[in-house]
Amino acid sequence: VGGSRVAIDSGWLTADHQVGQTGKTVHPKVYVALGISGSIQHKAGMSESECIIAVNKNDTAPIFEIADYGICGDLFKVTPMLTEAIKAQKKTKDAVPVSREDYARIACETWLDVRAFGQVFAFKEDKKKK
Repeated sequence: VGGSRVAIDSGWLTADHQVGQTGKTVHPKVYVALGISGSIQHKAGMSESECIIAVNKNDTAPIFEIADYGICGDLFKVTPMLTEAIKAQKKTKDAVPVSREDYARIACETWLDVRAFGQVFAFKEDKKKK
């Protein structure tokens, strides 16, 4: 678990969990950015992740520029839905999803479920990182 400077400064995580230019550089298979705006400093610490899934209520947040998949919505509504979708996936015969396509599929299925409740979410298309 990592956090932005705001999360660290707010006391939610200790400084050794900060991701970014003044923190750590991470390269996970899947990076889930919840409420991360995508400042240049933060992107410097996580932009090399294999798959970036971003959730932000601002559809012009810079994090979407590098995200492979994005959900424009309230992280406090989206996160529980994604969590439930991943838990449901764990109960299937496939166990834990491991590929980026599996995570993207779960996110898409969650998005479709959310649309049924009238929420407005938008996914960015998968794109190659430069």
